Amino acid sequence: MQAGRPALRALLVVAAVAACHGNSVGIQLPPGPAPAPAVRVQGNRLVDTAGRPVRLRGVNRSGAEYACAQGWGIFDGPSDSASVQAIASWRANVVRLPLNETCWLGINGVAAAYAGANYQRAIADYVGTLNRAGLTIVLVTHEPDIATYASRHLTFRDGRLRADERVEAPVDAAVALASLPREDEDAA
Repeated sequence: MQAGRPALRALLVVAAVAACHGNSVGIQLPPGPAPAPAVRVQGNRLVDTAGRPVRLRGVNRSGAEYACAQGWGIFDGPSDSASVQAIASWRANVVRLPLNETCWLGINGVAAAYAGANYQRAIADYVGTLNRAGLTIVLVTHEPDIATYASRHLTFRDGRLRADERVEAPVDAAVALASLPREDEDAA
């Protein structure tokens, strides 16, 4: 995206509320005991599928936006089931997960262990773990390239919702992952 364009000033939030329920990265997930609720915007409120208001109680799960680029991991701290259960025990119902385009795309010298398909699989696995715990996920990016994988985009500016758009044909992440070279092919 070119500098100075209005879209740079807007925070593009990829709300994977609906997209994260499915298998957008091709990983088979067993059904969880309490699936994350589907949330949508109605007027100036968030509501569930029955139209009841939803109050988000959430946490920010930082790390995936910087650890990979700094070359020491994908997450800052644990990302296992025990850590997700801890989040759920706090009565949270949503997790904000910022992403890094450079790591997602595996470009600009990011270590292969933390980039490209490895990064994408780690994010997909973590989203699946969060969903199985009944948590809704908001994937956050400032990059429209990553947003192409989601079935829904929410755009915020100055803390206010500016757009809520369904994407009829999001890019199939499983196809994109399959087209990436394997690690051993990168070394050749």
